[in-house]
Parts: sequence; structure tokens; C-alpha cells
Amino acid sequence: MQVGVLVRLILALFLAISLGAAPTAADDANQAAIRRALMHWTEDFNAGNADKVCDLFEPGLIYDFQGLPEQR
Repeated sequence: MQVGVLVRLILALFLAISLGAAPTAADDANQAAIRRALMHWTEDFNAGNADKVCDLFEPGLIYDFQGLPEQR
């Protein structure tokens, strides 16, 4: 019996959160900007523009390949 109440509570909470998080114009603009950046990245990658390909990543990005030291 307690499991049923818990499931109903979780479902109600999920429903309340999903209804309250309606997309805004800013969300749409952000999504469009991300899509444009990825499309440009694909075009630059296919054209061999290595300098522009790396513009997609944060300048302070630290990456790590297994067996090699961290690099910026």
C-alpha cells in the first residue's frame, strides 16, 4: 500500500515539474544558436578549417587522453 502512495507522489511531482518548465523564447534562441554553431562546425570540419573547428570548444578546456598528460 505504501508503494502505491509513493508512486503516485513521484508521478505527481514529475507532472508538476514538467508542466512548470515550459520553454521560453530565450530557450528557443539558445537552441537555435547551438544548432547554428554545430552546423558551422560541421561545415568547417568538412572543409578542413582546423582553426575554426577548435572555436567550438571553451578556450580553458582541459582535455586528457589516457596515458598522456593533461593539456590545454
